[in-house]
Amino acid sequence: MVYVNQVGGNDSLVFDGTSFAMDAQGHLLACAPSFREELIFVDFDTRKGDQSQNLPDECEAAYEALVLGTGDYIRKCGFKRVLLGLSGGVDSSLTAVIAADAVGPRTCGRRHARPVFLSRQHHRCPLPGAELRHQV
Repeated sequence: MVYVNQVGGNDSLVFDGTSFAMDAQGHLLACAPSFREELIFVDFDTRKGDQSQNLPDECEAAYEALVLGTGDYIRKCGFKRVLLGLSGGVDSSLTAVIAADAVGPRTCGRRHARPVFLSRQHHRCPLPGAELRHQV
């Protein structure tokens, strides 16, 4: 059996790829990576095929789905740059990291959210001087 799945975001759907091939006994012969396109080969006569390492846990898979879906949306809409409205909270930090991983930190700009939308705790946050940095 060969299971082929597309990779990428399409509206509200994100396809993870992770295509695979199994023999008649249900043994895995070949497996494509999750969340990236890859050409894999399988030989049903020798029962050998390419094996890619897939994501170890649900949190990592969820993060990769967010990065892939965000990047595909930005590219398919033809956006050249991304402007993020950030409050300085943990959710803003995660949003900034997802955007930087999806399209690169040089493509992402940031603006501090207006005080009327923020709690008192956010007013003391040092975000206005923060820079988007991305390390591999």
